[in-house]
Amino acid sequence: MINSYIERLLLLPKYILYKIFLFVLPVKNDVVAFEAYWGKGYSCNPKAISDFLESFDNIKRVWFFTQLPSEINEGIIPVKKFSLKYFYYLAVSGCFISNANHPNFFTKRKGVVFVQTKHGTPLKKMGIDELETKQSSESAYKALENRCNNWDYVISSNKFSTVQWKSSFPFDYKILETGYPRNDLLFNYSSADIEKVKENLGIDVSDSRKIILFMPTFREYHEKPEYYIDFNDLADKVSLEYIILVRAHYFNDGMSNIPSLPSVLDVTLYPNVEELYLITDVMVTDYSSSMFDYACLKRDTILYVPDYNEYSEKRGLNFDITADAPGLIVYNYEDLIKSLTEKSYNNADQKLQAKKFNLKFCNFDDGQASRRVAEQVFKYIITDIK
Repeated sequence: MINSYIERLLLLPKYILYKIFLFVLPVKNDVVAFEAYWGKGYSCNPKAISDFLESFDNIKRVWFFTQLPSEINEGIIPVKKFSLKYFYYLAVSGCFISNANHPNFFTKRKGVVFVQTKHGTPLKKMGIDELETKQSSESAYKALENRCNNWDYVISSNKFSTVQWKSSFPFDYKILETGYPRNDLLFNYSSADIEKVKENLGIDVSDSRKIILFMPTFREYHEKPEYYIDFNDLADKVSLEYIILVRAHYFNDGMSNIPSLPSVLDVTLYPNVEELYLITDVMVTDYSSSMFDYACLKRDTILYVPDYNEYSEKRGLNFDITADAPGLIVYNYEDLIKSLTEKSYNNADQKLQAKKFNLKFCNFDDGQASRRVAEQVFKYIITDIK
């Protein structure tokens, strides 16, 4: 508490300068400020849009980071959050592209465009629905409204999301039914891309074992990550046939608690999850929105939900995922092991289920989402998108 108070005091002069910048400096329409996951890295939908804009010299791309990266793509201006440079670009940028939200003190100026890219399909309760589930205070509703009133565009990856965003965030913005830019890679990759990802992870490209990607979601009512898996036992029983990648939720990236084992790789800090999808044969997940993106590849998925009743009650779900699953559903650890050893996730029934899931939740994604976003958002600057 004391450190937080001191930090706020130290920021006060910069905050005052920010207010002055807003008053005296003009908006720079050619400056686009990007941020992903509150400044955690260079990733997700903002990265895909930023990469697409790389060839347009008349756009200056600024990225906000909590910690400046050691390496960054050429042409990008990296800015450390809460530095003087940050407050300057927060004041003058003509467009903001983020998959989360800026601090509550952010002031959106007249003529500035804010693109809320989102970062998943809303299986879980979001926005006002989540606040109602948690019985939040009136001030929490007001803070949400203030942040969302900055949005000009919200990106949707499927018809379900379009309806749900408007229901969960009933504010004045335009939905862009473009698909998710981050999923463009899942339609535009080569065997060389797959080999490169394996090499990055230290996986022998000649290793014939299938790759499992285990991606559990965050449970805010647990003090530490709970995976409902004995990784030592899992490795003992399936390591002859599988390499196991485990990616904790980004809220848990500082304490993933994943054991170091020969056949189990902690990929929580791997920068771009879409690259992990490329090398994955079987995704094992629970309520993570990763299942909706991975479904673009039309590969095998196991829904592992041993705590379904508890999670749906405490976190809240927009629909019953067990009735509309992307593949096989298992409710306990024993059945998970059995499904992997017997490969029951790969039968005709599961393939049909995966196809239905893909048609419903991947209906906007086709590898051209970044282009469509650019065409609609940056038409005032770009006239020659090819």
